[in-house]
Amino acid sequence: MARLFYSVNLTRDERMARNPRLVEKFLVELCQEHCPEIWQEVDREALAMATALKALEHRYSAEVVGGTIGHREASRYTGILPTNLGPASYDLGCGCRAWKI
Repeated sequence: MARLFYSVNLTRDERMARNPRLVEKFLVELCQEHCPEIWQEVDREALAMATALKALEHRYSAEVVGGTIGHREASRYTGILPTNLGPASYDLGCGCRAWKI
């Protein structure tokens, strides 16, 4: 299976999601172990959102983030991957990774 990348947006609520400056944006790569081919796309999107949320909690702490994210969006990333991504800002250790963009 090819590597799967998702763009994920996290915000406090849908109203705030309309302002790009108030959105936490992540590029998430899902590993084959946690994203088998038999999964539906909605399951992959849910895993990508959960990974991005963990990355946000890792960045700011779970106490700060806890309960503040009420709006989540994820979609398969179909663009050209940036060549300068660098190390992931969050790495689950299994192959699932997230970059803050």
